[in-house]
Amino acid sequence: MAHESLHSPIFKVFLTEDAKKQLKEFSDHDYEYFSNLVKKLSIGQWDNGARVKKLHSLRNKRTIYEARVDHARRTLFTLMPSHEGHTKYTSIIVFHPVVAHDDVVRKARVYLGDDHFTIEEYAETPEISPDSLSDLVEKDQYDWSDQVQFHQQLDFSKKFEIDETALLRFFVNKEDKNLPIDLLLCLNSEQRAILEQPLPILLSGTAGSGKTTILMHKALVNPDVKKLYITYSDELRKQAQDIFSQLTAGLDHEPLHRQNMTFATFEHLLSFVKKDQYETIVDKDFFIFEYQKYARSTQIKKNFPALMIWEEIRGVWKGGAFDTASYIMTKSEYLSLTEEQAPNFFHSRNDAYKIFEWYQYDIIGKRGLLDEQDLLHDAIIKTSQCY
Repeated sequence: MAHESLHSPIFKVFLTEDAKKQLKEFSDHDYEYFSNLVKKLSIGQWDNGARVKKLHSLRNKRTIYEARVDHARRTLFTLMPSHEGHTKYTSIIVFHPVVAHDDVVRKARVYLGDDHFTIEEYAETPEISPDSLSDLVEKDQYDWSDQVQFHQQLDFSKKFEIDETALLRFFVNKEDKNLPIDLLLCLNSEQRAILEQPLPILLSGTAGSGKTTILMHKALVNPDVKKLYITYSDELRKQAQDIFSQLTAGLDHEPLHRQNMTFATFEHLLSFVKKDQYETIVDKDFFIFEYQKYARSTQIKKNFPALMIWEEIRGVWKGGAFDTASYIMTKSEYLSLTEEQAPNFFHSRNDAYKIFEWYQYDIIGKRGLLDEQDLLHDAIIKTSQCY
């Protein structure tokens, strides 16, 4: 029975981290070759007379391809099915844009994880047109079901989407030490969903999980909208600003991006508020001291640890990260959040919010105090900016 084609005529080209590093070493000749290759790959074509070899590990169920650049050099890549929403396409993942012919086997072993693999050559055969990547996909796509694990690994690895424009931007500016440049990351489905969320947004994750990088990609959306990025230390502020500068360098809307993006520390924002006019500002230590007295004779401390409550105050109840009428969240708004939006105290939100009411009314309200969230809200207003 004939197979129904799974192939999509849409192609997108991606570089691995190693491939991106190699771009920085490209000569003008290398760039011209690779730029032309990317142009053709994106429409499913090869250069005339291209010869392609399929390198396949039966043991690890992985396939990569070797394409001939010239008599001494090759390109190593692989193919995999991908999608964004309902749009399906074929990803072309380039491991090495240009590799010496003598190094192909050694490099291939790394990506195949196998010292012994089969080689099948496609060159001017009746089955495969040397000018057509589409035909190559048409032939090999039925093996993809055996490579799910390999494709998942590639899907969550660090990759960069490129086209002619991105490649030109990268190559033209790569020698400018005062204009460091970077390519846009290929985001997985979860990360792309973040880009589609309206601002403001609360993004949590462990150290090194890519929060800053994802947020900087988010900042590239709608360059004509003013945005504010706040962090705790000047080091983190500079790190985020550097990533943003590298992603926008050389873009058509680079001036607009930079004009409408503000990076600040909490301390900088608080400089717009005269802190010395307040006798006491509630910080973490002040809160914990008062909370210990509040929860002394109850089981509250066990079920609602002080630090978790403090983070809920800063990140949820007064964090301003959700679309609420005020930066102070009401009980009904809190109860309507999903577990993903506010995972702490999901099954005991009524009792948790009672603690917030004690904090907001007895500590803040009755004593006429402010906490850092109040000050930050006031500071943003005083900057006369709309973010």
